[in-house]
Amino acid sequence: MVQRCMGWITAASVVTADVTLLFLRLFKQSSSNMGDREYPIILCHGPTKHELIVSGDMTVQDLVVKVEEVTQVPRGHQKILHKGRNLVNSSSNLSQLGVGHGAKVMILGKISPQRTEVEEEEEDKESEAIRKIDMSCTGLETTLNEVITNVNCIERNFDTHSRGEALGRFRKKSLGINEEFMRLLEQLDGLELQENAKVRRKCVVRRIQTLMEKSDRLHDQINNLRVKYP
Repeated sequence: MVQRCMGWITAASVVTADVTLLFLRLFKQSSSNMGDREYPIILCHGPTKHELIVSGDMTVQDLVVKVEEVTQVPRGHQKILHKGRNLVNSSSNLSQLGVGHGAKVMILGKISPQRTEVEEEEEDKESEAIRKIDMSCTGLETTLNEVITNVNCIERNFDTHSRGEALGRFRKKSLGINEEFMRLLEQLDGLELQENAKVRRKCVVRRIQTLMEKSDRLHDQINNLRVKYP
């Protein structure tokens, strides 16, 4: 009786091992085939659902591009969740991540607003206006640096001829540069801009403010030298 029971146990163990081996083979074959064929997954973006055809060997970055095309959510603003995991920063492909046939993938992110041709033309005009002001700023910066060089020469006694007269000219020139900087700031302030252009304007404003501080230091330097060399 004991021998018969041991035989049953041995037979059951062999069957279990064979079934397990068969399952592993089928699973391996299924996983390897996943990358070779196309299949649908479901993108869930808010209340909207989209069916998207993918393949197992598709990378996450490829998926990000397709998600943008389908949902209009910009690539840099996407969160792609599968079973609670954010896939965006993954370097694996969909097969490796277990995103198989019929998988539900949640998309988080705001849709990028579509701009009209009029809006694009307006933004181009705004960018051009800011660019021209920035170029004017570059010209003033060059002039300012030239004045600073000349004043430094006087301070170091490299130019002793008519120092008082020269300092008077440079003082007048530095004041004119500051007035031009103020004029550019007023022009920037008067522009009615869209959000993207506002960021560019802010950068130019900061540049002008930095140069005005530099010009103020030059003005103080000239005044001190005029006391020394009347």
